[in-house]
Amino acid sequence: MGGTPVAYLKGVEIISGSEISKLYAGGTVKRLDVMRHSFYVKVKIKTAKFDPTVATWWAFKIISPTSHTGASPDDTNLCELFTVVATNTGTAGTICKATVTNVFFQELPMGMPEKDWWTPEFSGEGDWVTFADS
Repeated sequence: MGGTPVAYLKGVEIISGSEISKLYAGGTVKRLDVMRHSFYVKVKIKTAKFDPTVATWWAFKIISPTSHTGASPDDTNLCELFTVVATNTGTAGTICKATVTNVFFQELPMGMPEKDWWTPEFSGEGDWVTFADS
């Protein structure tokens, strides 16, 4: 799988789930059935170090997906989609790798603390996640 590493991460959280519909009917108070629908994968990323150069920083693609200039917004309804790959090495040296595809980020957080490192936290949503030993 190709790609470009874009940041040293301080933390990644991946939450996958579905909406649940419950079916009830007359004559009983018991639930008759349950069905899953609308699968989602929430992704939260807290960065620790990155290159915020306007023309090349990946996060500016959130607000300007065609020009990547950091100008808000491009006059388009396109949405930049990302693939997030997170790996975690356990104490026994095993590696768990999570790959989330078609992730969009609705907001570009731009907090700029005085005399402090800037560690933006990105929240997005993907359409599929795959967990694997790497």
